[in-house]
Amino acid sequence: MTWTIEQRTDAVHILTEPLLDNERRRMLILSDVHFDSTECDRKLLTTHLDQAKEIGAPVIIIGDWFDSMRSTGDRRMTHGAREGLDRLDYLDALVDESAAYLEAYKDNIALLTQGNHESAMMKHHNTNLTARLATRIGSEYGPYRGWLCLRYTRTTRASQMVRIYYDHGSGGSA
Repeated sequence: MTWTIEQRTDAVHILTEPLLDNERRRMLILSDVHFDSTECDRKLLTTHLDQAKEIGAPVIIIGDWFDSMRSTGDRRMTHGAREGLDRLDYLDALVDESAAYLEAYKDNIALLTQGNHESAMMKHHNTNLTARLATRIGSEYGPYRGWLCLRYTRTTRASQMVRIYYDHGSGGSA
């Protein structure tokens, strides 16, 4: 990887990458993956992550990596758990399975942020699934909303800064 990422404040991360003068860069931005849901298209997800890995692109995950709707007393429980997740240590299993899956891509995953599903886990179960996963794979962790600043340094021109505001949303179908 030629890029680096640093946390400037709780809600500001700066991704820096040196580029040749006319070089362009791509990144993969994901949201609402719901990895542990039976509805998650893991084959397509793997295809996209493999492509990002192949070109050395940073991966940004903006909330709801987890579906996390099978915990004790969850009123949103609407479907069955994926095989292997119907366990007493369900929340730990979510982090373990996600970390095992993302192991092959951990060098590409620059930033994982909180979504409404993870926020619900914080509120009702006092655990931050996103921060736990980010720590396990060595990624930066970001809150529900914040800034991702892309700083591109050039060899013969001034650096360029692109500021991206992210917000997982506020309400249904955000």
